[in-house]
Amino acid sequence: MAAQDCSVANSDLALPFAADAPLRSLADFATAGQTLTPETMLHVRDARVIFANYGALLADFAPALLRNLPSPDPSDAACRKALDEWLVGHAACVSVSQAASLAVSTPIPLDGTSRRVWRPPRYGRAAVMVDQASGAIFDVKGIGVPPDEQPWLPNSNGLMTLEEAVHEVLMEHLVFAVMQRAGVDVRPLPSYAVLDLGFDAVWHDGRAPQRATALVRRAATRPRCQWSRAVQGREMAHTLMQIELLLRSYGISASVCGAVRLRLTAADRHRWIFRDDDELTIPEDRKAAVFAAAGWSEHDLIVDGVNVQVTSDLQSRPLRARLMDFGRYSFRERFDTVMYSWFDAEYLSMNGAYLRPNDAFYVQPDRECGLARFENSEPHGALFDAVVRYRSGRAERSDVAAAMRHAVHAAVCLLDSAPQRAAPAPARARSVPESADAGRDAAVPPEGSLARRA
Repeated sequence: MAAQDCSVANSDLALPFAADAPLRSLADFATAGQTLTPETMLHVRDARVIFANYGALLADFAPALLRNLPSPDPSDAACRKALDEWLVGHAACVSVSQAASLAVSTPIPLDGTSRRVWRPPRYGRAAVMVDQASGAIFDVKGIGVPPDEQPWLPNSNGLMTLEEAVHEVLMEHLVFAVMQRAGVDVRPLPSYAVLDLGFDAVWHDGRAPQRATALVRRAATRPRCQWSRAVQGREMAHTLMQIELLLRSYGISASVCGAVRLRLTAADRHRWIFRDDDELTIPEDRKAAVFAAAGWSEHDLIVDGVNVQVTSDLQSRPLRARLMDFGRYSFRERFDTVMYSWFDAEYLSMNGAYLRPNDAFYVQPDRECGLARFENSEPHGALFDAVVRYRSGRAERSDVAAAMRHAVHAAVCLLDSAPQRAAPAPARARSVPESADAGRDAAVPPEGSLARRA
């Protein structure tokens, strides 16, 4: 078998990725203001790699990692085997609280060893790990709740199912493809691998158990406003809205998932704004301004907050961004809710930029070159069928990898078959408040990055 054929027949995704320099020191988190909390995690016994983007792993951690490999070429089975052992040895862990719980998973087999990890603020089920020998710093998601918490159903079980991990990796590569086509310097943070942790997540509501996995990805610092109560500012609010509009032009959204969803309603000259079933308490003059900016008339109006998660080297002019956390990303054929990107530390203040569905800058998916209907395509269905078959023992890990490659390739072919379109122009959104001085302490400088400003 030729080397190329061998590569295709294994668990190597061999997909493109953003070739940026990875973090080299945990001190980078302190520079970004993120205090790391050390923690001891327990190594699981029966983990294995389902698939990996070995090229990204080698690009980020060579030459130190290469010193211990029999070959530097991931098309070589010996190289892949050594990298799989490295990934499992360093990333296949769960937290102490997770291992002790019987409420959200089948029993977790442990091998009796442990390792030191670090949690940045608000890392509910993820942590940062370091391989001292190679200097590799990486982020692992799906490895359990912090030691002072207990996992609970349905919203905080501390785990990541294989279906969730596959969705995140698929969206990562589709975002890479659409941003490359759009000709902008916006790229997803690359994932290195998905690990089968050797046990199942359970639900107790009639759903079948699902395989628990760990998503290993490039570590990154984040802007303060996305992990603490810090002012986001006008500049960053408009930049995140621009990125969301770019995604929407291709039928993908980070923000219609309901994560930040509000409802505007009125009756008998009274106005109310609700987040879920809770009424917001804000001044009447600001409430009136929000209703006006959102274009409320007679019926309830849904407002979706921009939920694009980025790394801390975001900049606005020229636009440069690295995106992360794709679990909430989804496909849409059409958008019909008001967009809202907030200026303040608290999005419930309702101070921010608003874009209505009937505004000239409000973007709908391009039917010719978009991915809005990709969710209903054969390659997408085949990928998640492979996930189901893997869980039941009717498919190998290479089948899941092959289905992922096929799905991404099919999406890229769909994009390439359509006429090239210009990226949407930055939106001229309505603002609450209208004063240009509001939120002037922007989290993103017009030029440069957070890291350089710090």
